Amino acid sequence: MTEKKENVTIKDVARQAGVSVATVSQVVNGNGHASEETKNKILRIIEETGYVPNSNARSLRKKQDDAVAILLPDISNEFYARMVQGIQDTLFSLGRNCVIFNTRYNEDIEKQSIELICAQHIKAVIAINCIQMDICKLPSDCCAVYIDSCPVTEKSNERYVYFSADHEHGAYLATEKLIQKGCRDLLMITCKTGEPATEQRRKGFNRACKDYQIENTLCYEAKPRDYNDAAQKIVQRLLKKGTHFDGVFAQNDIIATGVLTQLLQAGIRVPDQVKIVGFDDISFAQYAVLPLTTVHQPIWEMGSDAAKTVVELLEKGNEGRQNRVFPISLVIRQTT
Repeated sequence: MTEKKENVTIKDVARQAGVSVATVSQVVNGNGHASEETKNKILRIIEETGYVPNSNARSLRKKQDDAVAILLPDISNEFYARMVQGIQDTLFSLGRNCVIFNTRYNEDIEKQSIELICAQHIKAVIAINCIQMDICKLPSDCCAVYIDSCPVTEKSNERYVYFSADHEHGAYLATEKLIQKGCRDLLMITCKTGEPATEQRRKGFNRACKDYQIENTLCYEAKPRDYNDAAQKIVQRLLKKGTHFDGVFAQNDIIATGVLTQLLQAGIRVPDQVKIVGFDDISFAQYAVLPLTTVHQPIWEMGSDAAKTVVELLEKGNEGRQNRVFPISLVIRQTT
């Protein structure tokens, strides 16, 4: 028999039962989909250890009934910060709270965040550019809006909606502008390979090159959370090898700023010798040492509309709501 001890936590019970904290929480609160065997095992361990659910935690959980969880990979990135601002402003105006989970591009942290969402009985989620966010891992009464990320399983579910900007068209316009300005040797520096937005922007770049018969292209990936430094190192290596390029499509403005910084440090004139187009139109783009030509996304508006939509899903169900693709525009500044 397990010896009773003071200050037993839900994590202790989960560890002894060999299950997640979320599963223990669901059993304690009389919901979830655990098997009878698992339920009985957890209840036995609770009895043996003397675990007592925290009444304050119960009270907090009840307060989460009106909360919306926001999952995002990097709150320090201005793009995500502005989108969260749009979400939060709108949720507050609708009388809702939010809980932010910053996953740092880490699958384990994202998985733990999803478990906490389940344990806290949060019924609405906005998942921004997530790695493995799976609607089927959430309770059946939980709804979600995905922004630039897709459910891991493609099983149809009326309780989620997918939002994105028109990434492919934006990349096409960016590449087309470089070509129209006389660029013939093009470099693309991408965000993380495999992300929906990255792949759509790659398609737009390749389609524009094909349409304009541009054959001399290079493509490199900049690692997330270090976009600026990664872009500078890529450009530095290419310059050191003597690789020629006269146009750069940077898949976000942080990458574009890194490219611009390294080119100027190397004494290369922008835009006379090399032209640059970024993507997103965050404040870096406008206030860089040379303001960046870039693709504008309606970042705050996407967040705001996601907040409205997830609340409507929560309160009314799908009712014919469709996935949305937001329009983009090309903003011409001094790097082209």
